[in-house]
Amino acid sequence: MKKPFMSLLLALVLCLSLLPSAASAAESSLPDWYFLFAIFKNVDAVCKDKDGKTVHTKYTMTQEEVDFAQEDARDFEAYMNKVGVMRAHVEVVEIDAPITELADYPLGGYLSPTESAPLLASKVDLSRYDHITCLYSLNIPTDYLGRGGSSYESGAGHSGINLRNREYCLKVLRYTEKLFPASMYVHEFLHFMENQNQKWGAEFGLHDIRINHYTPDDDNGKACYTDIIRNRAKGTAGTGVQPFVWQYSPRVLQAKTECTIPSSVTRVGDSGFRECTNLTGVTFSSGNTSIGDRAFWGLKALTRVTIPTSMTNIGYAAFWETGVKDVYYAGTEAQWKAIQTGDYNEALTKANIHYNHLMADVKTTDYFAQPVVWALERAITAGTGGGKFSPRAACTQGQILTFLWRANGSPKPAGAVSGGKYYASAVQWAKELGLADGALSAGSPCTRAMAVTYLWKLAGSPQAGASGFQDVAADAPYAQAAAWAVREGVTSGTGANDFSPDSPCTRGQIVTFLYRALAG
Repeated sequence: MKKPFMSLLLALVLCLSLLPSAASAAESSLPDWYFLFAIFKNVDAVCKDKDGKTVHTKYTMTQEEVDFAQEDARDFEAYMNKVGVMRAHVEVVEIDAPITELADYPLGGYLSPTESAPLLASKVDLSRYDHITCLYSLNIPTDYLGRGGSSYESGAGHSGINLRNREYCLKVLRYTEKLFPASMYVHEFLHFMENQNQKWGAEFGLHDIRINHYTPDDDNGKACYTDIIRNRAKGTAGTGVQPFVWQYSPRVLQAKTECTIPSSVTRVGDSGFRECTNLTGVTFSSGNTSIGDRAFWGLKALTRVTIPTSMTNIGYAAFWETGVKDVYYAGTEAQWKAIQTGDYNEALTKANIHYNHLMADVKTTDYFAQPVVWALERAITAGTGGGKFSPRAACTQGQILTFLWRANGSPKPAGAVSGGKYYASAVQWAKELGLADGALSAGSPCTRAMAVTYLWKLAGSPQAGASGFQDVAADAPYAQAAAWAVREGVTSGTGANDFSPDSPCTRGQIVTFLYRALAG
């Protein structure tokens, strides 16, 4: 059945399309990323120079070098916010304690995560950041300017930038930065994002894209890097960072106890989630077909996995040394046995396999099964915890408005959001669209009349004729909504010519209404 487009939202989209791209991004709910620029002002260490010769370097940054680094941190923050994929928060810390150890690197001495972590830990909480850029001046010849792509134990990304010394910093770097001051920092950060992309089975080649597909390069990489960040890079080396990757920053992944792999992900990358030590449950979506080698190896807290029938391959030691006790599989026992499963996955294969289950309390035969999958895969809801959806629990007014808000892209309300409840932004959004008013009680059950009214209003409040229900008066405020819901196949009532407008809705009923009204 063809669904009418929600005319009220269409009007909003058309208005937004006339605004500059930065304004449109401001209306969206962007993820927060936290960056640290750590300026290591002193070095007193033995290391290799660019020729592999062992040398001793002792150097203290001048104030001009420190100011240069501070300015570049501000430029990086401004650029990352302007590009429109995140809200970037950049902090700067100056560290006086000298660098006394450097990692061996073929191109010269390098401050790696191993050497920098103890010095940083005395000043900051490393778990607060998604990416850390270490800036230092070694005052020796090296064949690298920056090196990125590695990580700290917390999962935060790491870049090392060698400013060399005062003369190089102010005469060479200042000149090369003119067109795009944030260039070297963005470049090294994108090496880390190559790795983040691979967690989700997607790849792009930073050097390949810039060298082979963005020549001549007369803007210090700005156009290339912007296209990679926005996932629209030219050429044959990948389109860039997948949009959903921005939603899962290292800090977010590290804190997650429940994770749903998006349906757009075909393959989870090798060793992709080994840093996510807090995970207790993972839900794979329809469309996921393969789990890479060692993807969840060693996650002791992981006790529950939900797997769809689209899964065909589980890699070597993907679940080795995990705590998996229950597997909820959407297919039959025969289908489960047909999955190619690598060695050292006994935690998975010897777990309790619950066949024909989409979640602990959702079977494939339940009427709400497909709507639940649809809602989970689109992050409209994450369930109620413990691998459950609680389909028979009452759905509150706050919950349905939150579901509707998320289904429409979690737009930023125009007015001030009151309170810190999970539904605060959704309620403000609903009030601005005329879906709800002062009579709203976010913690009270949502009735059938309320549910269809919300959906009807989002559809533009179309005239739908008489409802035909004996318990819906012609002048009831929800009469047209009930008639519209029947016409569009959202619900057929509760039997015996009744609509039961005052009956509370369950969570299973609500996601079914939303699925029928909003799914294509």
